[in-house]
Amino acid sequence: MGTSGRSPSTRPVRVSLCSTSPDPRRRWPGSRPSNLAAALADLGRFDDAHRNLDAALARSRDDPAGQAWTHYYRDLVYGLQGREADALDAARRAHDLFDQLDDQLGQAIALTDLGWYHGRLGDHRQALDLCERALILHRKLGNRPYEAHTWSCLADTHLQLGDPAGAVPRYRQALDLFREFGDPYAEASTLAHLGACHIGGAGFRRRDERRLRFPARIPDQAFSYGRDTGIAGVVRGSGWRSTRDATMSAATSRAAAMVKARR
Repeated sequence: MGTSGRSPSTRPVRVSLCSTSPDPRRRWPGSRPSNLAAALADLGRFDDAHRNLDAALARSRDDPAGQAWTHYYRDLVYGLQGREADALDAARRAHDLFDQLDDQLGQAIALTDLGWYHGRLGDHRQALDLCERALILHRKLGNRPYEAHTWSCLADTHLQLGDPAGAVPRYRQALDLFREFGDPYAEASTLAHLGACHIGGAGFRRRDERRLRFPARIPDQAFSYGRDTGIAGVVRGSGWRSTRDATMSAATSRAAAMVKARR
């Protein structure tokens, strides 16, 4: 991290690195430099973001928790750059440290990212396994924003496997949670993804369409959110994590064009 980017509000559905959702990382005081790195990455200043993270790693040399969260933020920055293999490595470093600290919250968050990047790199079965493990922990800990993001990641992976029927109920789980804690960008993104399942998805077949019986209002709901939050809300909300997926990118472009036409 599929809500989502980064991701919790993006992190649930990775709308932006700078999230307004409740963020458990705030319990680590050293997260301030990494928050700056997140803001720099959102502005496209990736070199500055990485320099900031290098400095944070140096300052937290004797602080395993600080190191873990810094590696986590590094994975987010790599993800925004489209460097999935590097992001996977950073997420793995974060998870290993969280594991050593017996930090279940950190483990769950890193597991979600490990699953996400395995999926982006084509290892979909491993992605499903990791995200399902993360989901169990998020639900146990009551971490609702990251639970929503993990449901979205699972849905995305099912879609990548050509299984829109498996993606739909997971997108709906994510959608219910995003609505519960009031994240309109993640909600719009999820509606757009549901709409993409409806109009084609990955290997979507006509008999699946009949069986799923999508309400026609799903794409319209995403477009209405685009009007309410601005066209950037739809484009960014469906955004960076799907730019390399031709089907989802086309769905996002269509959504943007229709929002613009309705203004």
